[in-house]
Amino acid sequence: MQYLLPFPHEEYVWLKRSERLFFGLLLAVEAGRRIGVFARQFQRDNPYSFQVLPEPRLHISLHLIGDFYWLREKIIFAAKRAAETIALPPVDITLDTIKSFGGPPSKDGTRRDRPVVLTGKEIGLRDLQRILGDAMRENGLKAGNCFTPHLTLSYSPSLITEQAIEPIHLWISDFVLIHSELGRTRYNVLGRWPLRG
Repeated sequence: MQYLLPFPHEEYVWLKRSERLFFGLLLAVEAGRRIGVFARQFQRDNPYSFQVLPEPRLHISLHLIGDFYWLREKIIFAAKRAAETIALPPVDITLDTIKSFGGPPSKDGTRRDRPVVLTGKEIGLRDLQRILGDAMRENGLKAGNCFTPHLTLSYSPSLITEQAIEPIHLWISDFVLIHSELGRTRYNVLGRWPLRG
């Protein structure tokens, strides 16, 4: 949904939701490089064409808090209060599968970009997502129950069928609150909380 607002001495302008807030796991620099190397090798070995997201933006999402026209301070405050209650050990993740999310082309034949993702085995990630969701609700925020752990590599019209890859191991020792400036491909980390125990 968009809003149409008048500005003094100007024509009406459309405002879009351009502020996204979410909890996620960012990769260490070395882990991001390893995934970048894998993605480039995968493209060389397969007939798929896609542009890998910049390494600093590779992440695993935990909870979308929302998309906003203006990001209000009280939303950020509530999210930080929820995060401060989490006391869980680090997360061990093994990415061993690549595939596309989404089905075949639409009935009218148009091609649509699908997420190209890495999935695999994880220890502790579902507990973190569930407990963080409970803390969000206790602080007045909405939190989804459905969760499919994945790391998005790119978006592509190609449909990549699920296939095994050489396992990529990730050791995640913290989680973050990210403000994403939609349309600008820019992430601002608003908070970081260690996982320990």
